[in-house]
Amino acid sequence: MRRSTDQGLTFGAAVTVATLATTGVNGNLGLAGGFRTNAFPQAAVNPVNGNIYVVFNDKPAGADKADIFFTQSTNSGATWSARVRVNDDSGTNDQWQPTLAVMPNGEHLFISFYDRRLDAGNSLIDVFGVIGNISGGVVTFEPNFRITDTSFPVVIGQDPVVNPVYMGDYDQAVADDNFFYVTWGDNRLANPNFAAHTHQPDVRFAKFLVFAGIPGNANCHGKSVSALAQQFGGLNAAAAALGFSSVKDLQDAIKTFCEG
Repeated sequence: MRRSTDQGLTFGAAVTVATLATTGVNGNLGLAGGFRTNAFPQAAVNPVNGNIYVVFNDKPAGADKADIFFTQSTNSGATWSARVRVNDDSGTNDQWQPTLAVMPNGEHLFISFYDRRLDAGNSLIDVFGVIGNISGGVVTFEPNFRITDTSFPVVIGQDPVVNPVYMGDYDQAVADDNFFYVTWGDNRLANPNFAAHTHQPDVRFAKFLVFAGIPGNANCHGKSVSALAQQFGGLNAAAAALGFSSVKDLQDAIKTFCEG
């Protein structure tokens, strides 16, 4: 990266954020399915403390072809932390193309990515996410959680005017002080207007809260409910402030979150 302090009129010397292990064009990871991957990073700045966060995919050591990595700078990009592996699966299935967003209050960040951990054959795709809790220059990641509710196959080459190896590029995530919002390419559905396309690329969207509990922990639901009640002065007020039609809908969202 290169830093500008005069709104882009001039830039300082280049600084290496991370050195990639993959040697493919644009960081292509050579994953099964014939679609293009790349190591194009996403970056975000914490609006409170100014720290810079970067996520990218790369080939780790060993048999694994693709993992998600995170690094940060606490000195305006002059130096960067050692990379941290974000996906917490224990196998060698693929993860690629991350997104990144930081809440305006500077307290949490979110990373999403495509993930094949649920398929023993390392073929079908889901989208997973992870929340990072920010305390000064320290980012602590919670367990990964599944965003999609249906796995889907690779789909490429259906549009004759689009490069046939493109799939899922340029997803984005954004945040406000209560929710994260994310989009992704999803191939679960058939094309109702073209029978030969039993799966077609669609764009899907999700938003979700950051609750106080940790998914998978026994006290996740109770801790989340207590924190919301304290923050908003009761669950009725919390549900209304966060856009839920009832306390039950809010409780259901907490349940889904805590089940991971």
